[in-house]
Amino acid sequence: GDREQVREHLERVAESSDHSESEYRVVAADGRVTWVREMVYVARDENGQPRQLRGVLVDIGVRKRAERRLAAQFMMTQALAESSSMTDAAPRILRGICDSLGWDIGVYWALHPEAQVLCCAHTFGVRDEQPFEEANRSLTFERGVGIPGRTWEAAAPLWIPDVHEEPDLPRAKLFAQRKLRAALAFPLIDASRVVGVMEFFSTDIRYPDNELLQVAHVIGSQVGQFLQRRRAELTSRESELRTRAVIDSAIDSVISFDSSGRITEWNPAAVRVFGWTPAQAVGEDMAALILPDA
Repeated sequence: GDREQVREHLERVAESSDHSESEYRVVAADGRVTWVREMVYVARDENGQPRQLRGVLVDIGVRKRAERRLAAQFMMTQALAESSSMTDAAPRILRGICDSLGWDIGVYWALHPEAQVLCCAHTFGVRDEQPFEEANRSLTFERGVGIPGRTWEAAAPLWIPDVHEEPDLPRAKLFAQRKLRAALAFPLIDASRVVGVMEFFSTDIRYPDNELLQVAHVIGSQVGQFLQRRRAELTSRESELRTRAVIDSAIDSVISFDSSGRITEWNPAAVRVFGWTPAQAVGEDMAALILPDA
């Protein structure tokens, strides 16, 4: 983790350099996690051995959080643009938010339209989180129950600084086993309806970040719009298939043509009546093909 990296960095500085700069996370007395830039200066004795390391820490948490929020939004936009469904997009979004914003686990809960419960559809963990995923796969959440259900009911992001201090959470034992502390969840809203929830967990205590909550709201809305577009496309394809089935099974000839009179559609009944196949008829002038010369 960060502690080991800092120790290794200071050892390298003491051995081979007089000055170095690095960035890493630190924890304040109240449990708040932020980012600092450390500038280390090495004082050496007459033999060139390190006598003292003096460090100056500068709080860069605001800049770092802004950079991470932008990275999360870019990643999410790219994932939606390159995916054909939530099955493709959800794992990328969970991974991207965990990586860019420093959360340890992400879970996507999809709304079962008939049972009206949230079901675990995908889980991502920066470590091996198979036990956590298996436990979630066996659960469903009703509206208002647990973190997913409460987020569904409120239709707004939910931030819990420390799940250990939150009463009546159904997965309290699971959170304790996995040493999870902070939780962030936000709804996926499709045409004013919550159709899913994404939740994220950290092993650190984290206090609400209003700008990050706004980013979560935007991401939830954009994912919801993605789902709405996919649903509209599916409905359109289903309508086209139904229309095609009616045309193909019609007893009468169904011939479509464009404004210039060229045939664009030629159903099986037209084949039986006129004798030309669709390959022969489509693209031909309708009047020249089927009307006799004057």
